[in-house]
Amino acid sequence: FNNFSTHRLFDKSAWRPVPLGDAQNLSFRFQTNGTYYTAVIANFTEPWLTGKKPTSLNLGAYYTRQTDSYPAFNILSHNRQMEVFGFSASLGNRLKWPDNYFVLYKKKKILLGVVGFLIFMTVGTIMTNKDKNTDSSSGNDFLSGFDTISYPKAYIGNKLVNKFYIAIAKSAEGKESWSEKDGTALYNQSYGKYKQNQFNIYFPKDLDKSKDHSIVLCIHGGQWCLGSKECMDWMAKRAAKNGFIGVTMGYSLNSFENADLARATGSMEHATIFTMLDDITACLTTVNELCTNLDISVTGAALAGESAGAHLSALYAYSRADESPIPIKMIFVATLPTSMYADAYDTYKNARDFVPVVEAALDCKITVDQVTERNALIDAVSPVYNINENSCPTLIAFAGNDHTVGMKQCPTIEPVLQENGVPYKILWFENSDHTLNKDKGMMKTYTDEAFKWMKVYCDGTMSEDELTFGNTNPALSDS
Repeated sequence: FNNFSTHRLFDKSAWRPVPLGDAQNLSFRFQTNGTYYTAVIANFTEPWLTGKKPTSLNLGAYYTRQTDSYPAFNILSHNRQMEVFGFSASLGNRLKWPDNYFVLYKKKKILLGVVGFLIFMTVGTIMTNKDKNTDSSSGNDFLSGFDTISYPKAYIGNKLVNKFYIAIAKSAEGKESWSEKDGTALYNQSYGKYKQNQFNIYFPKDLDKSKDHSIVLCIHGGQWCLGSKECMDWMAKRAAKNGFIGVTMGYSLNSFENADLARATGSMEHATIFTMLDDITACLTTVNELCTNLDISVTGAALAGESAGAHLSALYAYSRADESPIPIKMIFVATLPTSMYADAYDTYKNARDFVPVVEAALDCKITVDQVTERNALIDAVSPVYNINENSCPTLIAFAGNDHTVGMKQCPTIEPVLQENGVPYKILWFENSDHTLNKDKGMMKTYTDEAFKWMKVYCDGTMSEDELTFGNTNPALSDS
């Protein structure tokens, strides 16, 4: 409405169809394409705020909702979403120079965001084309957005998804600045032939080369087919600021036998969990060689990860620690998938729905029987079935409202840690889902505890007597 009048708003006779006459502007806009995107926008402009000079006032409000239902990738779902509420106010002052047509605007904007694990290509929510006539889900058929996607779409989609992963980490207080005052950083160090086979490394300020040092190797999540080393950059920086050498690594991602997808993500084709474990060894080897060349002695490592990165961290520490060029002294992991058997998840209606998750991790066809009955293959990729009395100390953070890996992960792994006498502690983001973004201050509590453990098990500068162990909230485990 280009000639709206708030002055006549309460004059019933002026509503023909709306009050007019004051040159004000009132606009409403609604936009949607279904489940993926919805926006509501309202704006009001008063061109003569004081009535004497052409000083304009603009007020705006908007709401947007974006879900993981993404038509371009054949994903039709709205289980997870990001909502943004915005408010703005601006003043416009007419200028006399260079001429009377120039206006100076001063604007203030407030954004409130609510993120609900917005991932465009979420494996757990795109199971839409399962083969009901066989004993296996239709594997690559249901993953039509992955196995047939073209390079341009995959390249753009991968960039967008990685940005959202970083935004999600920031929403959970996973952010850390870095400058030359904090120490020395080396970026995009290669440990293999593919783009994903790179790491960033952060050295603490005034690092004493006469002493032994420990590293934190940070491994990003992304359901074994998404994400990048930048997603865990903040953790590596935080580790360096706490006196440890921080490393964040990329690794080969599953490409679902799609060469275009592998090229878009910078990964080797046909990568599986075992390939990713090999990448960890290769990365640690290169990091160790780099530090040796810099006359830095590295005597221990802690593996840190979230979600799929937590799975890889735990699986490597429990099953491949003997092959690590740097001794694995402990792990600290968040939202850990402890097992690749269906009975460890309460987030899927049945075992058949869980099969594609395992297929995404192993890049091969999997049957329902394989995720319901113990077998060597699934045991080999399940952290909990690789724990023994020699397993390293374990610090885990779980979410109290996790709809991605569910609420059965803690009771799956805790008894096994107890039975094998493994030092462990379980922390809880009590109000959060898989994104860990609803418990203010808890991320700092978690990382502070992790660095405290490292001083005990990696550096030996603290006594084990100064730590506490066990489950900090058994009631959530029981639930």
